[in-house]
Amino acid sequence: MSKVEEMLSELDNSAVLFKKFMNISKSEQYRKNNLIPCIVEGDEDFSFYEPKVRPLLHAKLEKLISGGIDKAVEFVNAINRSNYYSNNCFIVFLDSDFNLDSEKDLKDSRVFYLNKYSVENFFITDDFFCNVLEALTKLEIKRKATNGEIDESSDFVKVRDYIFDERDKLVVLMIDYMVCLRAIVVGNSEIEFKPFKDVLPKLIENSNLIKDNGTVNTSNFKHVFDLDVLSPEEIEYVESRITDSKTYFSANKYLDAYRGKELVFIAYKVLALTKSTFHKKSNMITTKLKFSKQLKEEDFINDFVAYTEEPEGLREFINKLKSNYIFP
Repeated sequence: MSKVEEMLSELDNSAVLFKKFMNISKSEQYRKNNLIPCIVEGDEDFSFYEPKVRPLLHAKLEKLISGGIDKAVEFVNAINRSNYYSNNCFIVFLDSDFNLDSEKDLKDSRVFYLNKYSVENFFITDDFFCNVLEALTKLEIKRKATNGEIDESSDFVKVRDYIFDERDKLVVLMIDYMVCLRAIVVGNSEIEFKPFKDVLPKLIENSNLIKDNGTVNTSNFKHVFDLDVLSPEEIEYVESRITDSKTYFSANKYLDAYRGKELVFIAYKVLALTKSTFHKKSNMITTKLKFSKQLKEEDFINDFVAYTEEPEGLREFINKLKSNYIFP
């Protein structure tokens, strides 16, 4: 058995990832640095990174889905154990997940860790919404003659502030939800949580899922998540992790630390609400609010990735990759 075959036999499911990489490395495009393998956890990650990285690399990215951090770690470790492939060029993009398991951190110059929980968190920032308004609407932006700052009476400012207010209202509703969710996902409970958007109406009715003393408001908890039966042991399990979860979120910025998929829903929800609100009440602004791009929840990431900012450290990472592996 060859060394490569031996490694593949040890990798189980991640062997598929290794084989795909080996096939790419044999291509002429790869040898000429015109094609770079890009290992991501999921399709949405590739949709986010590809348009940002391609212009920096001046090369095409070949998508390889790892399915999660575990398989990506196995892949990189296998590469580094190989004499033949250890110096090959590729990129691995991983969510930070704020180091839920720091033992899995990869110390490799071909691995980029996001500075937010996940790529979806970039769709909820102030800059994202401002970019959308500037690029996709014709809202009037008045500037003061004295210092050039945007006049608060501008239609742009009115709509922008409305968006921020509505976003913040929804984020507040997420606080207890995300604390409860994280209390479960970092443990071994079999309690199933429904997505944020599915429980939003119930959260509005019962926003106090956690009492001031850190215990679960059992009746509200059951109602929000449709848990008809919840054993005392399960309640105790959640409560034992509530404190740790609240500490986790208080130590990190909420808009960076929340699980991303819920935030993407909020971004879509807020823009859709803004569109309907200012269309119905056109007297609120002097310019008619109209988005030049259709709002669709199912394609939101693909459609709006161009308006997200570049992740911190990405440009420096790509420059080092080029100097170490592409143009040494």
